[in-house]
Amino acid sequence: MEAAVLGFTAKWKANPPREVAAYGEHQITLHGSYVDLAFRSGAASVLLLPRGDPEALLNMVDLLVLTGGGDPDPSIYGDKPVAPPGTERERPLWDIRLYRAARKGGKPVLGICLGMQLMAVAEGCGLIGDIATELPGALDHHGKPESPQRHPVSVKPGSVMAGIIGTESEVSSFHHQAIRSVPPGYSACAWSPDGLVEAIESEDGMALGVQWHPERDRTGVPLLEHMLGVAGKGRVS
Repeated sequence: MEAAVLGFTAKWKANPPREVAAYGEHQITLHGSYVDLAFRSGAASVLLLPRGDPEALLNMVDLLVLTGGGDPDPSIYGDKPVAPPGTERERPLWDIRLYRAARKGGKPVLGICLGMQLMAVAEGCGLIGDIATELPGALDHHGKPESPQRHPVSVKPGSVMAGIIGTESEVSSFHHQAIRSVPPGYSACAWSPDGLVEAIESEDGMALGVQWHPERDRTGVPLLEHMLGVAGKGRVS
């Protein structure tokens, strides 16, 4: 049986100004933990480079995976007219194009951290700009790359997510923003102890978003295997 193919979105890292002429404005990269997750799930993987027609790119893959990354420019979701330092615009806009093309074309989507946030933004929702500032008393959802935060999530009984990871799980968390509301066509299906929405699932069963990083915890393989099943691709050992 031919292996399923995951299409990952990339992390964009700005090159120093002195290097732009030689190397372009960005380095396009992907953390190896995503590649390892694909391998553990029995799938092949490709990087969806930010050029060309999103629909044509998606024709090459069985599942779109929107990966984590930096904060999107708030002007994308109508929050602030001027982008705060350190926010990104080009990458979120490209990932949103891929997401919309996937939904239009009936391609399954898994959104991870920033990926889930961009799913909500693409559907017209805003983001909580900083959890600690806007929600005093909330958990520390951020942690550090060398020691990611871990916290429990409660999953809605009877939801698709509960069928994948059960009604309770511990997840690896590395974010300081969150979706402000559940996008239309979706329902919330998991929450952290402070009440933040940690996962959403689409009414048509074709898209899941998780605020945590499943490539760093036990939820990754079950999530990918489920979404590959949605795509009609079984596991290949």
